[in-house]
Amino acid sequence: MPAERELAPAVQPRIRELDGWRAVSVLLVIAGHLVDFRYYEFFRDFPGLQAVAGIWSRLGVHTFFCISGFVITRLLVSEEATQGCISPGRFYIRRVFKILPPLVVYLLAVAALSAAGIISVNRLALLKSGMFLCNIQNGPNCEFFVDHTWTLAIEEQFYLVFPAILILLKPAWRSRLFILLTVLFLSCSLAKSLWHLGTPVDNGGSFASIAVGVAAALTRDPLIRFFAGFRYPSAAIVVILVILSQVPHTIDTVLLYKTCCPLLIALMLILSVSRESLVGAFLRCRPMQLVGAMSYSLYLSQQLFLARGFLYLHRPTPLEMPIALVVVAPLLYWFIERPCTRLGRTFAVRQKNSGASTD
Repeated sequence: MPAERELAPAVQPRIRELDGWRAVSVLLVIAGHLVDFRYYEFFRDFPGLQAVAGIWSRLGVHTFFCISGFVITRLLVSEEATQGCISPGRFYIRRVFKILPPLVVYLLAVAALSAAGIISVNRLALLKSGMFLCNIQNGPNCEFFVDHTWTLAIEEQFYLVFPAILILLKPAWRSRLFILLTVLFLSCSLAKSLWHLGTPVDNGGSFASIAVGVAAALTRDPLIRFFAGFRYPSAAIVVILVILSQVPHTIDTVLLYKTCCPLLIALMLILSVSRESLVGAFLRCRPMQLVGAMSYSLYLSQQLFLARGFLYLHRPTPLEMPIALVVVAPLLYWFIERPCTRLGRTFAVRQKNSGASTD
């Protein structure tokens, strides 16, 4: 799942480090899927690597969630500070124009390939994906080629109520509420792991990752002051996350991982954007910026090209699908996602101007 870059530069400068983290996130997902799915036959002789590949993917997704909560909170709080209020209308206009057009194009492509017999996807799965319900396992399952849209479902369900919460709460209570929500969501996630409750999708842990990103944005300054005396804290957190991602999951390590990872990711984001470091320099390099800008299109597209071989009508060659991903994802970004995102911003500004003219 994927995060926002929604506000015009005149209001909020683009944070290049976060684009770098988006690149890291989507590359973790792609690496995990290459090992777990596309080259499964080869890597099944390396069970240790396969055991951690799924952890890479989950770590990438939860980093996406945390970035999303962090960035969108900063944008809305900044809008409130500069405009005097938060506009749900402008928020949802930007959100719809960013998320829906690439998703619709992807689902239409999957439907067309299914109709042509190249892949097989149930129509109800397509419908469930388009309605942002793939994180709910009741009814028909979302099949492989649309199953990854469960992350979009998590985000859209969270943001359905998020602006209203910010509007209704006094600023002093916002951080307290989202810290509490993080604890509650993490508790649900831990209970699911301990007693094997619920569905394969970890809704509690996913909502916790967004909520901790929100809390991090609301408590950023005190955290920066607390870590001001530490040397290389971002690098230390990255090392800890790498170590955690390499540990095969037992019940004990799962509890540690689920508790620590969202908190460490949020702290890592805050520190990497607030001080100069080698980690920040790497995140700001041009290749990472380019991949980060295309992260949503890459995330959507990779599922179509990184499936196990038996899911395709013909057995693709080892390099055929990854090469196709490198071609298709930039096309989706440059011709669909980027222009539609800009169009959404334009409409949001027009609504703002229209509202001002009627006051």
